[in-house]
Amino acid sequence: MLRLIAFFILLISLISVQASDSPVTGPEPLTQEIEDLMASFKLDAAQAKVDRLAAIGYPGYAAYYRGNLLVYRHLGRMDAGSFRLFQNEFEGLLTKLGNISSQDPHKEVMLGELHCKRALLEFLHHNYLSAAQHARLGRQHINQNAQRFPNDPSQLKMLGLFNVVLGAVPSRYQWLTNMLGFSGDFKAGIEQLKKAAKEGRLLAMESEVILYHVDKSILNQSDQAIARLKTARAQRGPNLVLDYMLATGLMNIKQNEEALRILYRRDLYSNSDVYFIPFWDYQLGKAYYYKGDMTRARRYLARFIRDYHGAMFRTDAHFRMGMALTLSGHYDLGKPFFQAVAEGSSDQFEEDSYARHMAGLFAQNPPSETVQKLFRTRNYYDGGYFDQAMTTLRSMDFGTLNTDDKAEWHYRYGRILHSQGKLSDAMGHYQECLALQVSEDHRYMHAYSAFFQADIARAKNDLVKARQYYRQALSYNDYFYQDGLENRCKAALASL
Repeated sequence: MLRLIAFFILLISLISVQASDSPVTGPEPLTQEIEDLMASFKLDAAQAKVDRLAAIGYPGYAAYYRGNLLVYRHLGRMDAGSFRLFQNEFEGLLTKLGNISSQDPHKEVMLGELHCKRALLEFLHHNYLSAAQHARLGRQHINQNAQRFPNDPSQLKMLGLFNVVLGAVPSRYQWLTNMLGFSGDFKAGIEQLKKAAKEGRLLAMESEVILYHVDKSILNQSDQAIARLKTARAQRGPNLVLDYMLATGLMNIKQNEEALRILYRRDLYSNSDVYFIPFWDYQLGKAYYYKGDMTRARRYLARFIRDYHGAMFRTDAHFRMGMALTLSGHYDLGKPFFQAVAEGSSDQFEEDSYARHMAGLFAQNPPSETVQKLFRTRNYYDGGYFDQAMTTLRSMDFGTLNTDDKAEWHYRYGRILHSQGKLSDAMGHYQECLALQVSEDHRYMHAYSAFFQADIARAKNDLVKARQYYRQALSYNDYFYQDGLENRCKAALASL
């Protein structure tokens, strides 16, 4: 959920009255140029156009785009300086937006968007109370606009985002819906986002980005998500944001080699006028990690750790560095990375708590040969290298495994068979996993085994059993990756 990473990527001929904007349509050629540049992450060039927009008499709209540029820059690298700059300029941006005529149907939408994006950044920096306050203000602005201009499609992006996020919110963030006084409507949100992507006039490509993440991360419809991106890329050509998301989407559906072919474009972007984001190095490191090429995995993970200053992926990158060294026979070099993870403090993202737990174990003692083989199996599976994953599992002496390792062996076997379309065989292994009593750090495999049985029942059109298994998955609590699974279960039950 938190990884609805806001690489959100698009006017109006106004009558200028000194320092204020007036309705209803603006200098569209210039605003369209700004949005096209932002969509390509050519942020310096976009800022020059924004300055021009202010100079010709549209300071309110210039403030809106300036605020979004500050958000994009910060999300790209998460350095403290860019966050402070956004905070320092925020009130001034709101003042300029406030000077826009109240007859302009985009005024409240732009105010609402900036508050919501401020909420996102505050949330990512653990300022939860401030995040909730700005989210509430953002929703108030959007609601005001919906009452005054009910047919304005530009407001649908934020209305849809509220409905989708709060309509399937994980239980540990339920306080957010209570504070906002709004529980969301997942299905309504999807339809609003689709309409916003087609008809919205303020950074409409952001709606496509949000829909992509909903399809991939919540609805578990990665094929549909990738098709959406490929259509957008065919229309726009090479694009840093679309290429990055397409690569991560392909990795999500176990097409690691195709993802690598896209990620190879790293130097095309890093040596150009595009605002390069270090996430590319993280994904390259992870892709080589899946492939078993630990030398190149370490190279790109090290570059990401050096260049990125935020929390997102940092814990996971350190843990993978430790594992890459360990799986290469250099546990002594990997141990400091495990220690760094174990001693860290941020469990903001789901992967972090698992990485921190395992790193705590490996910082004390190296993982056993069995554990290393299970990690290799998981890596190969995640990359779509199913034959290598199966070979690794079959090389293990099942009779010598402890109960936790036997449960994981069945779970991994079931995942491979499931991905190969062998649904009945996969179901059997999921049930074997569920039949074994496991320790706390393996509990997530029980919850996910129930979830994947629901997916299989749904694929067989047995909707009664599908609902039963989704609810069984929701009955588990206090396990790794819980937020993401709750999202997916709630979305699946809503769609059924």
